[in-house]
Amino acid sequence: MEIEQIVVSIKCYGEDGLTLAAVTEHLPGLLAELGDQTDPDECLVLYRPSFGRSGGETGASFGEFDAILATTKKVYLIESKWIRSRIGDNTIHLAFNQVLRHSIFEWLRDKWTPGQTWEHFRNHFATEYSREFFGKQLAKSPNALAVNLETVLNLLSEYPDQIEHILLAFCQNDAHQPDNVDGGCLDFQLIDFQVTGVNMDQIFELNI
Repeated sequence: MEIEQIVVSIKCYGEDGLTLAAVTEHLPGLLAELGDQTDPDECLVLYRPSFGRSGGETGASFGEFDAILATTKKVYLIESKWIRSRIGDNTIHLAFNQVLRHSIFEWLRDKWTPGQTWEHFRNHFATEYSREFFGKQLAKSPNALAVNLETVLNLLSEYPDQIEHILLAFCQNDAHQPDNVDGGCLDFQLIDFQVTGVNMDQIFELNI
């Protein structure tokens, strides 16, 4: 049975909407900017995957990426900035919690065995994780955070081990075009993504 394709039009604004456009409608262009020749139909896109927003410095939560893009070449962990973001000396400076999020997820994926349960993982790695990340705790099972982590890590287990940290900077008419990204202890690849046909300061329509 042939599945009917449904196109949904949504209203977007700001870096969230621009990120959604980049990983859907403009995915071929994003792959080109990344130097990745993967067929867009073979990619896995996770838009704003959430790993909790509360819990304090030692809690289990560590925020959400703007997107995760998995290809036949790499897994890209994406942070996004746009024309209204502050830039000093043409450099985007990422906050400590943003860099920590990338470090945590890379560590989790490196330790993860495909198909295991989060409870099994936690029993084996909770102490090591807490030592590595300033006393932070692994999510207890069962809860929404544990389910999200188990689901995402198992989905990504079908893709290459290599992770790349991406700062996606949306630019228009040479405005807000940074030269560097300060990612602290991590090396971030800066992608200046030119936006055309959209007024970035206004609400725009996206078909997905």
